[in-house]
Amino acid sequence: MSEEKIYRISIRGELVEVDRDLYLYFYRSRRRIDYYEHDIKTEVAIRDENGEIIGYMPSKEDSLDRILESGADFCDDGESVEDLVIKKLMAEKLKQCLLLLEPDERRLIDELFFNGKSERQMSVQTGIHNMTIHSRKQKILAKLRKLMEI
Repeated sequence: MSEEKIYRISIRGELVEVDRDLYLYFYRSRRRIDYYEHDIKTEVAIRDENGEIIGYMPSKEDSLDRILESGADFCDDGESVEDLVIKKLMAEKLKQCLLLLEPDERRLIDELFFNGKSERQMSVQTGIHNMTIHSRKQKILAKLRKLMEI
């Protein structure tokens, strides 16, 4: 003779008989609620073998005030996500525009802006007067500005 276990849950102070599945679902849900409302918000005492408290494990959820009191520092560069996206898009567009330049124009821009050479160093390297290098650079930059607007 097999006896079936009777499952009951308390609803508004009254015990109600339910089937096993509903019983398990109810208590698992109740445990989950307790976890979110209590367990992750409280710190846990760490005890030694004698039962004395030797420290505390911090809660899994913490307040900003408590984190700041502990000396934590947050990096805030003040740059919004929108600004970062715009910079990224502008850099991509600039790369595309650089590809539209003539090879000698691209070479001059590469040397001056990406390889860090000065106009004077370019003048010595190429044998072209540094004022000519400067005026070519200005014309190329104006061309790039127009290409960027398109």
